Amino acid sequence: MFNIGLNILSPFKVDFKPIKSIFGRVYKNKYWELELFRFNTIISFRLEIRTGCDHPGLYIELGLLTYNVAFNFYDNRHYSDSN
Repeated sequence: MFNIGLNILSPFKVDFKPIKSIFGRVYKNKYWELELFRFNTIISFRLEIRTGCDHPGLYIELGLLTYNVAFNFYDNRHYSDSN
């Protein structure tokens, strides 16, 4: 797994508030999600590449002045040591 991020939080409390979420299936067991939400971040950046775990895939999040957008491309299967 690879994970890098930066968050600068706002001193003013902004509760998590989903604004819009869309998702779809690319092909067997592969899905994507795009989310827009508010949170108490001034600047936010997160990049994850997940392997060897449940729902492996790519996650990217960008945020500015409490508005955040996140993209997730993942496999819906669960990781098993026997596979």
